[in-house]
Amino acid sequence: MTACYSRERFPELCYGKGTVQLDLSEAESVSYLYGSDMPTIADLKAEFRRAVEEGCVGAPLKERIRTGDKVTIVLSDITRFWMRQDRVCELLVKYLEQECGVADADIVVLIALGTHRPMTDAELETLASPYVYARCRVVNHNCDAPDLVDVGVTRYGNRVEVNPLAVGRKVIIVGGTVHHLMAVMEAAASPYFPGYVHAPRSGAITRWRLIPTSRVPASAWAAENSPAIPSMRTWMTPRRLLRRCLA
Repeated sequence: MTACYSRERFPELCYGKGTVQLDLSEAESVSYLYGSDMPTIADLKAEFRRAVEEGCVGAPLKERIRTGDKVTIVLSDITRFWMRQDRVCELLVKYLEQECGVADADIVVLIALGTHRPMTDAELETLASPYVYARCRVVNHNCDAPDLVDVGVTRYGNRVEVNPLAVGRKVIIVGGTVHHLMAVMEAAASPYFPGYVHAPRSGAITRWRLIPTSRVPASAWAAENSPAIPSMRTWMTPRRLLRRCLA
């Protein structure tokens, strides 16, 4: 990262689909922090195929999923849309259809809301892509639903209750497809904790991760040292994922 100084007092920032202008005219000084240039993917389709066939740990995706499997794809909600998971979701569904022989009726996209508001139909289509929304069921997670499934307790005493679409099915979690802007937000973990768990568990995890206390400062340190992380890892290890989600 590089910093520079500017006399510009009315910066225009991207916000949603538009922009907002800030009035910094009363500020004593203004500094700007710019991110370093990041390499872009020239051919997303080719890179996706390489990732699921050559860049994965263990067997490639097409050896893990086959015709007749029930598949749940977990995506983040609209507050994380800047990661453009819709582009990955469309490639993933096409791959499941064409390479794995999975029927559209056997694919469900679950939006990991945590305790956020439900997405509208238009937002669901945006998140999953028009291609996927027209072919597969796309649903919001409900953190207060009565049918959440109890999958046990972590070694730290945290009971885990998850969306039933994440149990007894092949579950593919589309985590942080790009680097998160905030180091404290464990982007790769967010889709499942607190994404599709019970509301009280979600709240506890979020408090551990984000609220500054003497025990857990809200800083990059918390990304690795937060007490939420070991608890998440004990439940989300590959072996436990396979046993609980890939039945």
